[in-house]
Amino acid sequence: MVAIFALGSSIFNSLAIFFTRVGLRHYSLFSAFVISLVPLLLFPITLALFTVPLDQFTRPEVIYFIAAGFMRPFIARFLLYIGLDRVGASITSPIHATKSLFATLAAIVVLGENLTLPIALGILLIVIGAASISSEESGGTIEKKWSKKDLLFPIMSSVCLGIANLFRKLGLNTLSSPVMGLAVQNITALVFLPVLILAQKNTPKAISTEKRAWFIFCLAGLCLVSSQLCMYYALNLGQVIIAIPLASLNPLFVLILVGIFLKKVERLTLKIMLGTIFIMGGAIVLTAKSLG
Repeated sequence: MVAIFALGSSIFNSLAIFFTRVGLRHYSLFSAFVISLVPLLLFPITLALFTVPLDQFTRPEVIYFIAAGFMRPFIARFLLYIGLDRVGASITSPIHATKSLFATLAAIVVLGENLTLPIALGILLIVIGAASISSEESGGTIEKKWSKKDLLFPIMSSVCLGIANLFRKLGLNTLSSPVMGLAVQNITALVFLPVLILAQKNTPKAISTEKRAWFIFCLAGLCLVSSQLCMYYALNLGQVIIAIPLASLNPLFVLILVGIFLKKVERLTLKIMLGTIFIMGGAIVLTAKSLG
């Protein structure tokens, strides 16, 4: 079940990245971030009200979910959106998959999880694939030029995700409630939203009122919250070093979507394709290990 939930998280995350990339072609980064918060808040809060006892929200261990919410979806998601806007989905998504490396290191050091040879091999293949893609200079978005410095945004997002998943696991170890964890983390993102508004001094803060913008970004938010819920259940049922790498399969699905629907917007190159193959190889190794 760990593999199923982790792979489900990967598929939903791919759709969220794709819809966000489509929307960012026409609407602002701020609109994408704020509008997508609507399903991110409504879905888990509604679910939690009907399934989680209210006294659970007063437990001290909730602080882990609050910390996870600060790292993701607040900081990590904003950095991811900047990466999507600057270098495109075909570059950002694979680099984003290196979250498995940071999550694994954190799990080994803090949680004491064991790093076996198959897991190490799977992670190595994923990292090699991401490195191959990040070395690409001619791929990615063709709508505007981008520099190597722009790659720092998806990389920093991956670091935040790795740390966030550690906090999630720490919270789930004592409060085995994925729904509550998801609700708390997403409410935290809303609380910190004013900080983001103040920090973006030169960024347009007007939220689009167009129905198309709300449809696209709400759809992206719905896919993202589905991905998060699957991730919580995967972490609740198994180890971080199994769940996170499997959830890093989204580059494959993103490249398929980009190749079909955004081929006039982004350029897929040999390095990008080879990198995706390495990532797939790593995911296959990890899937076999988790099912074995």
